Amino acid sequence: MGEWKCAVCGRSFSNEHGLNVHIARMHGDPESPEARPRRREKRAAAPEAPLLAAFTSTAEDLDRATRLVEQCCDGLAVVLDSATRLRRAYIERADQVRKLQAQLAALDAQEA
Repeated sequence: MGEWKCAVCGRSFSNEHGLNVHIARMHGDPESPEARPRRREKRAAAPEAPLLAAFTSTAEDLDRATRLVEQCCDGLAVVLDSATRLRRAYIERADQVRKLQAQLAALDAQEA
């Protein structure tokens, strides 16, 4: 791409300014003004972002985080209940198939 290369990750840039911005955002001081927007973008893009955003030092935020965790657990309970019902139905069907196979084998034995 260009002649300016990052010494940390090897990415190339067409000018020095691009390289400096990259270094500040990706490898530099996390408190620098250039780094802050990039960190926010990454946090917002992460699937766990709502949960992570909820964990701060205030009691209100802790309550919000607790509600989020409870919602996730409730959703997981619904999925697990559905999976359990499906598993039980599968086991019942498999038992029915085994019984039918045994009956067919008995009929085949009588014919032979």
